[in-house]
Amino acid sequence: MTQPPEKESLSYKVGFSDAEIASYEVKGSTCYVRISLWNAQKIEIVFSEVAGIIDRGPKDISDIVVSSEGSQFFDEIISIAYETIPVNTGLRLYQLIGLDDFPVMEIVAKNAEISER
Repeated sequence: MTQPPEKESLSYKVGFSDAEIASYEVKGSTCYVRISLWNAQKIEIVFSEVAGIIDRGPKDISDIVVSSEGSQFFDEIISIAYETIPVNTGLRLYQLIGLDDFPVMEIVAKNAEISER
């Protein structure tokens, strides 16, 4: 039996439970996601070297998880980006998890940085 891929929560000083995606914007290969946290604090996550994004609609989130593999979307993006897939692409899968424990947004990118707004 195949083990599910290892996922870790994106680290920030407060959790993402009861947070909401306020907006997002793509400029070139950079994606800016603005999030309102449960404590009314606003943050922005800047995803750099974005290879793909999928938005499934609902904006309430409970967590943001990161892995180096693990979804059909990630596999599709990797196969489009590389004719011959290298051992390590440097890309990571960022999943913004909805209240139903399914991803509401997936971003394949090389890096993510969080800043307060």
